[in-house]
Amino acid sequence: MSWISERLLLAATPLLAAVATRKKTVSKKSAKRPAASKARARPSGTPGTRKPTPVRPSGRAAERGKTGRTKAGRHPASKGGESAPSPKPPPPPPPPAPRPVAPTGRAILLAPINGQYTDSVYPKFRWLSVGGATRYQVVWSEDPNWGGTLSVLSIATEAAVPVEKPLRPNTIYYWRVRGGNDAGWGPWSPSGSFRVLEEPAA
Repeated sequence: MSWISERLLLAATPLLAAVATRKKTVSKKSAKRPAASKARARPSGTPGTRKPTPVRPSGRAAERGKTGRTKAGRHPASKGGESAPSPKPPPPPPPPAPRPVAPTGRAILLAPINGQYTDSVYPKFRWLSVGGATRYQVVWSEDPNWGGTLSVLSIATEAAVPVEKPLRPNTIYYWRVRGGNDAGWGPWSPSGSFRVLEEPAA
């Protein structure tokens, strides 16, 4: 019986060695697996902490992030971190146009010549124009105090006595002129006088 036992031991020795070797390899693998799982569970950073999940903007905030900033991450209206310049204020309104004023100058009488005769019952009155005047008023009368005055308005520098009102021959007349515009009339000129010659008999 002893030699049988010896042979059995010899036959079983390789099997026992293989089983022992396999146990060692399995124990080594099981010892390495927890470290790998821990490494997978904690990818990076401080051990024991989780990386926060980034929150994506939505709605108007997302549109502002797309349109309000350039590729460099700066606002297009700013350079070097400076704020955009404020718009210039509108220019002040122009001052109102000055209101017209009435003429202040006095006309100078030219014809008929003061104290002289005129050879027509339809004479022409002429005078020097007045600054700022756009119209003139001519008056004449047989009375030096301007009783029974006749007048005519003119927008030219001379006026003619109406044909239907001829002057009387051999009569002294007094006349004067004043200039005016949209603001009113200016002062009268000094009065002048003339005598109408008697018309010769036909």
